[in-house]
Amino acid sequence: MSDTAFRRWLGPIFGLVLGLIYGFTTQYANQFALPGVPLYQPPFGPMLNTALAGGIGLVLGWITGWPPTGAVGWIYGSIVAALFVGIGLLVSGSTPAEMRMGKIATTLFLYIPLTGMVAPVLIFFRWTLDKLQLHRGRRINFFVRIWRTVAALAMAVGLGMISFLPVEGRDALQRMDVLLQAGLQAASPEALPVPLQAPDVPDFLGISSPNYELAWESRSLERFAIPRPNRPEYEMSVVVAHFDNGRMLACLYAGADLEAECRPYPPLGAQEVP
Repeated sequence: MSDTAFRRWLGPIFGLVLGLIYGFTTQYANQFALPGVPLYQPPFGPMLNTALAGGIGLVLGWITGWPPTGAVGWIYGSIVAALFVGIGLLVSGSTPAEMRMGKIATTLFLYIPLTGMVAPVLIFFRWTLDKLQLHRGRRINFFVRIWRTVAALAMAVGLGMISFLPVEGRDALQRMDVLLQAGLQAASPEALPVPLQAPDVPDFLGISSPNYELAWESRSLERFAIPRPNRPEYEMSVVVAHFDNGRMLACLYAGADLEAECRPYPPLGAQEVP
């Protein structure tokens, strides 16, 4: 096999491995930190999302490693990688239908900056491929041969850990899970925990279901239309429960000393309020 063919085969294989490592880290790090808490992980759940990340890594590895010139490879790879990142931004989070067009417009506006942000990763990837191609069949010091590969694997883990939730996020998710379990066990509306009672949550027993997944949100909290206490913005976050019946419930957490403030999300129309 020629050196060029070696690089073109190695690119997608190495990309697949890095993608799987990245995907596994993003999908399972929070699960390991929050055992028993059902997490909302769109679009396909943790296992298929990990496989999807591996497939994307394979595609990017093929695109980046194929051209004979390194600069051409990482430029093409960055353009396509930014497209994948933009799609990921669109499908992540808790966005109601009426806000999706705004999210699409924002993502399109950010496409060029995203290309610049992912470029260093693809530059390092192509540089590693070129060095592995150069060292192929040569007597090279083991450390010199392997350090870039190890660094790339560590980079995949590090990038995946960006999605690891902070302490306040993990605490809010655990509190939300306990709150929902207490609400689901209530025999009547009067027995519900206070944050789940009317009028704030007009019909918890009607909109909820035993099967749900939780998402933590820390940006653009105003879209949830929940009154916020007089506290710094960075102390507040929202946990959104995605029930398997399609309904959602959002609860604002603003510190361990305050109870959650909950509302249906998106807010119920007047005709929907019991």
